[in-house]
Amino acid sequence: MQENRKVEVVEYRPEWPRLFLEEAVRIQQVITTVLIRLHHIGSTSIAGMAAKPTIDLLAEVEDLAALDKLAGGLTKLGYEALGEYGIPCRRFFVKDVQGERLYNLHCYQKGDPEIDRYIRFKEYLRKHPEEALSYAALKKKLAEQFPNDMFQYTKGKTERVKAINCQSAQIPLPSEVPLKPRKWTQEQIVEAMANNWYLSMTHFVRYIPTLNEVVEFRDVKVVSSEYPDATFNYVLRSRLNAEEAPSTVRQIVNVFRTLKHPFAWYVEPGDTPANLSQMLLDEGLHFVEENMGMYQEVKDFPKKGSTPLHFECVATLQHWLDFDEVNIKSGESSHFEPLFRHLPFGACGEGTQIELYVGYLDKKPVVTGIAVFYAGVMGIYYVATVPEQRRKGFGSHMMEKLIKRAAERGYTIATLQATTDGKFLYEHLGFKTCCVFKEFGWNP
Repeated sequence: MQENRKVEVVEYRPEWPRLFLEEAVRIQQVITTVLIRLHHIGSTSIAGMAAKPTIDLLAEVEDLAALDKLAGGLTKLGYEALGEYGIPCRRFFVKDVQGERLYNLHCYQKGDPEIDRYIRFKEYLRKHPEEALSYAALKKKLAEQFPNDMFQYTKGKTERVKAINCQSAQIPLPSEVPLKPRKWTQEQIVEAMANNWYLSMTHFVRYIPTLNEVVEFRDVKVVSSEYPDATFNYVLRSRLNAEEAPSTVRQIVNVFRTLKHPFAWYVEPGDTPANLSQMLLDEGLHFVEENMGMYQEVKDFPKKGSTPLHFECVATLQHWLDFDEVNIKSGESSHFEPLFRHLPFGACGEGTQIELYVGYLDKKPVVTGIAVFYAGVMGIYYVATVPEQRRKGFGSHMMEKLIKRAAERGYTIATLQATTDGKFLYEHLGFKTCCVFKEFGWNP
């Protein structure tokens, strides 16, 4: 989907902060029951910086489902509700007057890393005016080059935006907003699990220059890389309508055929159309595996007792090398290390949405695990043990470490995906099956 708006970048206007404050008051009156904070983001929030003359507001809210019930009030203020509009776990509203875009309202649930990224981006450019001027010059150039093509304008900024994301990642921000206790239905757990997994698959794309989102496709996430490895070339979160789906699927498959890269297409709960799996088979993909979505209440995880392992949260390049070593020995991708050399440690680490751990035995890395704190649940990923140390319970000890972190941060539900064989192990630990994730693949 391509926007048909004129691309216009103008010099800084002193009234922009006032326009933000006035609009923020109006919005707050409508969504005050779910609102935590309203932020002025984007280039209009940076004094002296040229920008598109549209005020961007970011609403940090308690719960998106509760916000949806208040959308009618925003409509009365002149906003059009566009749903996620290509970014899962977001609500996007726009306010146009006589064909001119006056305000964009981006709404995220507390804990979403996009909130921190937007704020850090703004604060970095405020503190580095020379970078702000350089970025503004790029935007002016792109606006002149693509005055009627918002897609190409946005695409042209991608490399610079990633560089600023990396430079700003370590700016300290206030501590996370504590979670409020809630009762979960299984349907809510399935949705949270899918959203948590989505973050695990896409968060680093914002930072790593060799991972690229193919932005032509708004209703499905397509990620490619320079590495011929399906771990880093994949498709997920398909929200396609039945009429356009066959054409879109064919276009995406052709992207990877042209690259001659193997890729994975994941089908998750909530994907559409209902016959997407058959469409993928018809386009020449093959079925790879089926994983069970499983969950457990954190308080019910069985205690494992003492362990000979020493756990460290990844915070140095050596940690990354150790993490990579375990995964290579375990049969996972060998491309983690060159990719994550580009990753700023502020993009993950203790206290962030993504914590990676290495377990050491006698100072040697033997097991890994990733905890993703998002959508109200803690997702467990990449629990892998080197072959020579298996059947000693080290994977379970890593699981217990991650579960303890969930409890420390106030999370009550843990989720994971298990293969058919692994399902029985996790059932023994108390996990329950609630949904299915499928993987399809293509090889050149």
